[in-house]
Amino acid sequence: MKTDVNMSEKEINNQEMFEHYNPQYPLPEEINKMERDETVCKYCGVSYLIHNEIKKLEEKLKATEKELEHLRGCEVREIQLKEQVTQLKSEIADLQNIISDKSLMVTTLQESLENESNMTIKLQNHNHELVKNLENTTKVKDDLQQKLKSRNVIFDKQLPLIRKKIQEQKTEVTNVHQFVEERNKKIKEEMMLMFSDLKQICQQRDNEKIKLQEKISSLETEKGEALLTSVAMKEKVKGQEQDLQQLSILVDENNKLQQQLSNIETKTRDLQHELDEAVSKCRSLTMESQQFKDQLRNKNQDMEDQTAQIRRKEQNSEMTIQKLQSELGKKQAELATNLKDYKNLENRLHEQQRKEEEIHRKATFTVTESRELKDVLNQAKAEIEQLKSEREVMITSHQNRIEQLRQSFQNKLFEADKWPEKLEEALRKEREKHQTALKALEDRLVENFVMEMQIEKQKYQELLEKYQGGYSGGSNPRQSTADSNMSIKSVSSVNNNTATTENMNSARNTSVSDLNSARRTSNDDLNKQNNKNLNRQGTYTSSSKSLNPLKTPPVQSREISTMSSATVSSSHSSVSYVGDAAKPQGKMKGGSIADTRKRIANILGRKS
Repeated sequence: MKTDVNMSEKEINNQEMFEHYNPQYPLPEEINKMERDETVCKYCGVSYLIHNEIKKLEEKLKATEKELEHLRGCEVREIQLKEQVTQLKSEIADLQNIISDKSLMVTTLQESLENESNMTIKLQNHNHELVKNLENTTKVKDDLQQKLKSRNVIFDKQLPLIRKKIQEQKTEVTNVHQFVEERNKKIKEEMMLMFSDLKQICQQRDNEKIKLQEKISSLETEKGEALLTSVAMKEKVKGQEQDLQQLSILVDENNKLQQQLSNIETKTRDLQHELDEAVSKCRSLTMESQQFKDQLRNKNQDMEDQTAQIRRKEQNSEMTIQKLQSELGKKQAELATNLKDYKNLENRLHEQQRKEEEIHRKATFTVTESRELKDVLNQAKAEIEQLKSEREVMITSHQNRIEQLRQSFQNKLFEADKWPEKLEEALRKEREKHQTALKALEDRLVENFVMEMQIEKQKYQELLEKYQGGYSGGSNPRQSTADSNMSIKSVSSVNNNTATTENMNSARNTSVSDLNSARRTSNDDLNKQNNKNLNRQGTYTSSSKSLNPLKTPPVQSREISTMSSATVSSSHSSVSYVGDAAKPQGKMKGGSIADTRKRIANILGRKS
């Protein structure tokens, strides 16, 4: 049972751990304080903290499995407890049988005590008879005294005749007196013996009374312990109290008898005095005294017979009393042994009752534990069913969501299968746009360059015309220096124009490089987008086929750059210079800027 109590304590601790879940890596308080609406996905209805909830549910399932394993042995333990209860009930039945046997022994002892009480009642009746006999003897004495008085009157009349006879019979009277005294002494001794015997009997009865009182006190102390046998013991006590009352009545009667005997002794003394007084009168009554002697002898014989009978009866009564005392001692010893056995049985009864109470308490405790465990089992089953239903709902929702995702993924795959064509179309459109833009830029640059070159040609022609006019007319040196300065300025302006043209070319090249970089970035963005879509497709479905990477045609930047350079070179080559120094109205094909510089330097050298 201690193991059961320990197991119940472990179950209570497991229930507390079950109610207050402490994970190994707990979530922060901010996340725990969040409401469920904040932690639930708005699309699928699944909590973001589902892993933590699943761990909690797993540990709850482990705890419920442990409880179920513990509850598996409850039926066997209940069967064992029932067997123990049946064994204890059989032991209790055996003890009850033993108690019934002991109660029968007690009833037999009570019957024996009742028989002894009946014997004591018989002895009391015998004592009453003896007392009645004594009363009869006293009555006889009284009758004799009355007769003596009546006869005394007669003797008074016959005194003168009898005195002579009395004198003769004085000796005989003295002898009779001595005999009577001796008889009285013997009677007194016998009476003393009787009184001593009665005192001993009274003392024995008093001792028995004290013992019975002690037994009554012990029984009264045991009365609180022996509830089942209290009624029988009370009846015993009542019978013993009746016996005590009878014994007290006997003691009172004995006291009364002693008083009566003392009165009789006083009366006998008075009679002796009267006899002494009547001796003088009895001298004359010798004849009648002889008759009285005969009568007295007869009476003495009767008295002796009665005394012998009384002695025999006393001896018989003493023998019976001794037998009864020995039987009482035996019965008392048997009573003591029976009382010891009774106490032992009572102690065993109390122990058995205590064991029964403990077993009943343990049984009730186990029943309550089993009920609580059944309630906990039912709750766990209900929770498991709820969790199963929730799991099924979650599974169905997940399946629906997975199906939706599969459909969306299939749509995306279907769309992704169309992406290469779309990309090719988009690239083609962008290429066309870039080509149109490049053509427009090239046209603009060419037009601007042509316009600038025409302006420069016009300036150069004007300068040449001025130089030619000045060289032919032979102007002043100052004017020649001014013209040289003007020519230097014009050269510097030409140099500036060449620098602007170079800047134009560099700007054109930068624009082309910017276009190429824009194309590259657009291609990189498209590739990244495709990779992201592929990653998403791989995360949503593990069973779907892996997509082939989208094959986008690579952007050929070199071709674009070569094309742009070719177009620029063609534009340069296609530039035509109209007019010449010698032939102003003819068309001059545009060469390079270095050629123009060389020509200007030759012209200046000639002038110098």
